[in-house]
Amino acid sequence: MGTILGCGQLIATHHPRPPPRPPDGQQPAAPTPVKHKGATRLLRILISEAAYLIWVLRCSRVIEGRILPPPALSTRWTRTINDRLQTDRIIASRIKRSPKAIATVHATWTPTLDDQTDIPDHWADSPEVLVGIKPPRPPT
Repeated sequence: MGTILGCGQLIATHHPRPPPRPPDGQQPAAPTPVKHKGATRLLRILISEAAYLIWVLRCSRVIEGRILPPPALSTRWTRTINDRLQTDRIIASRIKRSPKAIATVHATWTPTLDDQTDIPDHWADSPEVLVGIKPPRPPT
């Protein structure tokens, strides 16, 4: 529960390559973790969107008595994240129109896009182009 409530403070890091071992045999200083801005933003988005979707689905089940089968849940999750991607693209291209906002969208969403080879370079600032996240893997 604390992770969900505090998801806005989560940070995704990566460790840079360690420096080569000095010739005198001493241990090199351990590299300090570096914040990965795109992954951090994506992590925060995924946790907050998942928590909200769980709450909406629970309310639907408790109030309306409607239970969705797993394929419908997967479709709902994919649609939720694709909607968030489209919202980010619209904000970056039409509202902010700054290179920094567009770079943020690129850093956040590029690793998650389906079929990255066919996506134009300026996909984030041209909302007409249809892109989407990779669909979840089917359960094994």
